[in-house]
Amino acid sequence: MTEAEFVDKHPKAFYSKRWENRMTQADVARKAGISPELVSKLESGESHPSLRKTFKIAAAFGMSTSEYVAYIESGEILATKKVRKSSPRNYY
Repeated sequence: MTEAEFVDKHPKAFYSKRWENRMTQADVARKAGISPELVSKLESGESHPSLRKTFKIAAAFGMSTSEYVAYIESGEILATKKVRKSSPRNYY
């Protein structure tokens, strides 16, 4: 998977995993140790996670990082919502 493919697929996969786990944005933020604002930006596609944050997000969903990335690559997303594409890439 290229960086561009990851950036494109991550918001939808993030939302789908959150929905699948019946978690609020606040739940993910608390479990991952990141701000609720960042969770919102990740889900909307306004921002993209650093590798460190990807590890934390995967753990919050009860997955290993490799499982989470494989889920993103698979495209087997259960729930979707419209996400906006960001022009500058903001990595946190």
